[in-house]
Amino acid sequence: MNDVFTPFSYGQVVRRDEFTNRTREKKLLKDSLMGGNSVILISPRRIGKSSLIKQVFTELEKKQNLAIVQMDITSFRSERQFLEEFALKLTQANQSKYKNFITNLSKKLKHLIPMLSYKAGGSEQISLSFNWNEEKKRKKKF
Repeated sequence: MNDVFTPFSYGQVVRRDEFTNRTREKKLLKDSLMGGNSVILISPRRIGKSSLIKQVFTELEKKQNLAIVQMDITSFRSERQFLEEFALKLTQANQSKYKNFITNLSKKLKHLIPMLSYKAGGSEQISLSFNWNEEKKRKKKF
């Protein structure tokens, strides 16, 4: 048996440093996805479809601040099973973003004093506002 060395990795999804020479395909796939289009990749096995998708998804998540869900749908036997798994994956993909959002929001709002007012008499109104001037005064003290 003759073992020939090849610098290419195949048979598995390759890492970023092993992924080469697919600039045109990456741009086409990114543009199609960001344009709201569905995409189907058809090619023989072990050509790099999964690696291409992984690279594009990783770049889109970083640059476009997207949450991307990847699923192998061949194992689902019902629409309900698919939807349950999709909801779970979507929640997991967004969990850190939700957590960061809540943490940042609570830091920004923790010193604000909400003012609630109610106006009666024919055209009832309820309004909520924040005393931004008080917040500015607190910041100047520090």
